[in-house]
Amino acid sequence: MPRELPSATVSADWTPDTFLPLIGTEFTLSFTDPSFTDPSFTEPALTVPLTLSTVEEGRHSPGAPRPRPFALMFTGPTGLPQGLYDLRHAEGMFAIFLVAIQPGADGVGRYEAVFN
Repeated sequence: MPRELPSATVSADWTPDTFLPLIGTEFTLSFTDPSFTDPSFTEPALTVPLTLSTVEEGRHSPGAPRPRPFALMFTGPTGLPQGLYDLRHAEGMFAIFLVAIQPGADGVGRYEAVFN
């Protein structure tokens, strides 16, 4: 069982091991449509399912703040812009910065979050 993810934070204690047991599971990304500008609206306007497809461990660089850098790769629908999103999972909720990368040969959207 992975450690519980702290609510709405990115933890310096997260490692690749935190997410390895979650490969293949669904996360729900929530965000408000940027064209919707009513400041009193606090509930997400859109929710999108993403699946954690891989956890890639990076190389540690001397002086880097994270001793075990890593990247999370998600798959889902195409078209999400790069940005900070709230992700929900059975293990917790947290904010994460996602970057869209080239869709796979199957046309499925791919997104990356890097922790270094």
